[in-house]
Amino acid sequence: MKIIDFFFDRDELQSDFLRKVEDIKSRAESVFLGRNREYNNNFSIPEYFIHGVQDCIYEIHKKAMRAESLSRVQSYEEALDSFIDIINYSAFAGALVLMYEEQQKRKERK
Repeated sequence: MKIIDFFFDRDELQSDFLRKVEDIKSRAESVFLGRNREYNNNFSIPEYFIHGVQDCIYEIHKKAMRAESLSRVQSYEEALDSFIDIINYSAFAGALVLMYEEQQKRKERK
């Protein structure tokens, strides 16, 4: 039995977990919108990631390494910030993949 099981019954744990997931998604969206306003004043997202998905993967890797390091020293709030950044970089990578896919389909139709 895991330690957390002592503090919550199963339904309460599941409900609390899902609320926290929604909170993290909301925080990630808020960070995304804020940074989008900042960056779009000078650059578009595709221009920012000049190497495409590879740039996103590099940023995700850096943030994952940072989150691991911060978790080891129990700096959870800072680790959480890194996890939120990972969510957003993953969304950027996904959007770029969709853009590449659409571009490829347009080329095939010609």
